[in-house]
Amino acid sequence: MTHFTEKLQEKLRDLQKVGQLAQFLIAVSTSQTAEAGSTKQDFCGGYHPLTTDQYLSGSFLFQWPNGQLSKGNLTRGSLAGFDRLITEAKSAAFTDPFGDNFPAAKPHPQVQIAAEEVITTSKNPTAHLTNWVMKLQSWQERANPKGTQYIGTTLQNSAFRVFSSNGFDLEERGTLNSLLSVYDNTAYFSHSSRELLDPEIVKQKKEQTEQLFSILKRPLKSPARAGKYKIILYPPVFSAAFFELFLANLSGKLVVDGRSKFALADFAQQKAALRSDISIVCDPTQDGKLGAYNFTGEGILSRKEVIVDNGQLVTPLLNAKYARRTKMAPTARISQAMDTLEISTANTGELDKFIKEQDQAILVYHALGMHAQDPITGSYSLPCPHALWIKDGELVGNAPCTITGNFFDDLNNPEAVFLRVPHEHPPALATTANVVFLS
Repeated sequence: MTHFTEKLQEKLRDLQKVGQLAQFLIAVSTSQTAEAGSTKQDFCGGYHPLTTDQYLSGSFLFQWPNGQLSKGNLTRGSLAGFDRLITEAKSAAFTDPFGDNFPAAKPHPQVQIAAEEVITTSKNPTAHLTNWVMKLQSWQERANPKGTQYIGTTLQNSAFRVFSSNGFDLEERGTLNSLLSVYDNTAYFSHSSRELLDPEIVKQKKEQTEQLFSILKRPLKSPARAGKYKIILYPPVFSAAFFELFLANLSGKLVVDGRSKFALADFAQQKAALRSDISIVCDPTQDGKLGAYNFTGEGILSRKEVIVDNGQLVTPLLNAKYARRTKMAPTARISQAMDTLEISTANTGELDKFIKEQDQAILVYHALGMHAQDPITGSYSLPCPHALWIKDGELVGNAPCTITGNFFDDLNNPEAVFLRVPHEHPPALATTANVVFLS
């Protein structure tokens, strides 16, 4: 990446010297990835050969001498096609009084997101990746000998550099080791880490998944009647609802444009939006977390951010442009991994213990169509092909159903409980919903 970014910076400085370019902001990301896997279907199966790839991508923001701006993407070919890049960028120039973000020099936060053991292993990844593929495949063969299988594992090293014409120039290195094992398109487990994967954690996730898989393969003989039931949104289901139905409403763009459940005044007045015991804090400055980072592509440094405090709104999620428009500070970036996000509440528990305390309930393991729900109202109607019926504290069998409810009502439900699940970053959420069982 060094050659690419240095040459690009040199060319942009030359344009500045001759008065053809006023300001620039460049973000460039490179990654080296090695991956391997295997599949097994009814009619075929086999290993995916180990593959390695190198990627370079990036973005630019230019300001021309007349004050107009241009934005676009960078590729490995942008240096060779530099003149064309500049010509096309000029032809697509636009005016935006809040878009001129060209940060000055800032100190490096020094958040550690790279592990030396991953960097070293990536130099010769074959043995590491192959061993994981073979281990995952042997587990699948014991628990799922006749079903379809998908297994994949990855090692990745990455670098990210952001520099501007005003002196901002920071670079970070990152690493990732991840795997995924899917059982008959029904149950799966995945695990990712900045370090090499911990075999004990992977084994525990595998055992939990295989237990659920064995129960999901047993349909209920007689579905229950439709009605209102206690439901438990398994961590991936809760995470999807949290992002699609709650955090989407905190988008600075949507708030400013009037397309959010909340208005900008709601944040200024710290409007109560959630149950009074719920606080949400994002802290991407934690070393080694999947959602940790040092700075964004806009040159915004990572920092700890209070999003909701005792149920009250504190700040929308703001990039540089919408921070300027709202005259507020830009905010931390929230990762889908949710390991840098803390939801603190008085109503918490452990999933396994909670299940044993239920007379009857439904564990929603998988739900379809979350992205198609309406975030402004928070209402949802979700087909759940994989849902486990709980009877007298035991998981009994698969009870496909459709659940309907409102996610804001769920978060404000005084009886809703956030449940910890071992080695899962998002919690599960126990609440109530209307349920129609599929025959």
